[in-house]
Amino acid sequence: MGSSGPQWWGTWPNRITTVRAAGTAVMLLVTLAMLTTGAHPSRVATVALVGLCCEVLDGVDGSVARRLGQATAYGARFDMEVDAAMVMVLSLALVASGVAGGWVLLIGGWRYGYVLAARIVPALRRPLPYRYSRKVIAAAVALSQVAALLLTLTPAQPAFPTVILVAALGVLTWSFVRDIVWQLGNRDLTGT
Repeated sequence: MGSSGPQWWGTWPNRITTVRAAGTAVMLLVTLAMLTTGAHPSRVATVALVGLCCEVLDGVDGSVARRLGQATAYGARFDMEVDAAMVMVLSLALVASGVAGGWVLLIGGWRYGYVLAARIVPALRRPLPYRYSRKVIAAAVALSQVAALLLTLTPAQPAFPTVILVAALGVLTWSFVRDIVWQLGNRDLTGT
């Protein structure tokens, strides 16, 4: 990117996403501390607060990219990978805090499982057709996952965190299964 630095730092939207990545790293460190020495309320609150800040910034980076005309495929992918990492860390934080059992890792693990499966099953590498509705659904699903994870980590935890987390996992599963069914059921011209 010339004199503006590496691609991950060269634009304002990517700088914002980099701050989110750093916040996710902080959440991971605190979560690892919870796993090794206990889920003190201050640690749980730290993960929830940093996660909330990262989620707010997630709404900012795309808006800044569009406003400045700096939206790129790289930036979109960078944003998506940071989102996935944050969801995985939040899932792990729920286990570390004792709010949910290991099953909640499925929320964070769905994307990574899909990526792994796509390395084995060529049809899962087939690009999905662009649909605005898919973009809206993906954004809503991502927001609902993070909201459910953050809500169940807060001190004002809902009375039934498992119900909220199971619902979040259900919506996420539906979203992935819908796309997987399309990919496995449709052949493009190359036959992959």
